Amino acid sequence: MVAGTSGGMLVTRPLTWAASKKKLFVNRDGGLAVELLSGSGTVIMKSSVVAVNSTRSEIQWDHPASETGGVNLAPGLPAATAAAPLRVRFALQPKARLYSFWVSANGCGSSGGVVAGGGPGFDSSRDMHGSCAGW
Repeated sequence: MVAGTSGGMLVTRPLTWAASKKKLFVNRDGGLAVELLSGSGTVIMKSSVVAVNSTRSEIQWDHPASETGGVNLAPGLPAATAAAPLRVRFALQPKARLYSFWVSANGCGSSGGVVAGGGPGFDSSRDMHGSCAGW
């Protein structure tokens, strides 16, 4: 997504992920803020604006849910379930670009996704190590 000169907003469809995945990462260029929304649209968690350009930026949550009107949650992402999928809202600053986002079970940001061409530090065709690959 590429934001216009006045910024942009993107809200995902309802998403689910494994309970073990507690970290949200983004690949972006320019500033953005992130909110995690319940099925009814209530803000559960939110971040400050992330301004450093990176292909693997971990989102840091500012307010626990108890401060934003949601339920009290443990640090990190809540476990989404099929019964209660969650949405992610990205607020992009002017001319920012959001290339991708994913959830990870660790702070290394491993996505488990296919790395089409492989490369240094990859011992398989999937990203199983993130920034902890040791390259």
